[in-house]
Amino acid sequence: MEHLYIDKYSHLHSFIHRLDPRVKFIAFLGFIFTILSTLPAENTKFIIYFSIIVILIIISRIPVKHFIKNFFILLPFILLIVLSATFYGSNVLKGIFIKSVFSILILTLLSSTTKFHYLIKALEKFKFPKILTINMIFMYRYIFVFIDEKMRKERAIKLKYFGKRNFLQFKTLGNIIGSMFIGAYERSERIYSAMCSRLFSGQINTIEQLKIKNSDIIFLISFIAILLVVRIFI
Repeated sequence: MEHLYIDKYSHLHSFIHRLDPRVKFIAFLGFIFTILSTLPAENTKFIIYFSIIVILIIISRIPVKHFIKNFFILLPFILLIVLSATFYGSNVLKGIFIKSVFSILILTLLSSTTKFHYLIKALEKFKFPKILTINMIFMYRYIFVFIDEKMRKERAIKLKYFGKRNFLQFKTLGNIIGSMFIGAYERSERIYSAMCSRLFSGQINTIEQLKIKNSDIIFLISFIAILLVVRIFI
């Protein structure tokens, strides 16, 4: 079954892909904060920000349709935020919409050019709480298992039941939901036992160790310098 993995294009080879995840975190999150701190009326800066994003996307070699797909997935949430601020005026609404779109594009670029376990490893290096990083990586790893199980249950329902809904169907649906919860609990017990038998200590190990290179430092300094020039002097 096909799933929408957030690191679907992390296997590609480009300059952005080769950057250290910690450098990408600092650079791209700094980019987002710079965009968020820009006033809605500063159109020239937004044009430059968009140009930088386009250049990064071109360098990454990731298909544009991937960014468009992620944008439309999150579009309802953006519209909800925009509609909740309608009383602030059109200028503020425009700023919220543009900043949201740019932030989504940047985060998509970050997640698409870095394998998920390396993103978590970078968070570990930044002293992110271990309990959160462990929960994040296991949630990402096993959520697709539960999605597959849900799809199999839905297929079974469609094969066995048809026509109008009745009490028997709702009762069966309740039993299926209950069995999914029980199955999830039993699966978690088996996973925990397997982790204990393999002496899992909470440390996320990767084949390649994170190491900041000279090219990473040059990129980070140059990128931050460009953002500062645009934010302060333009």
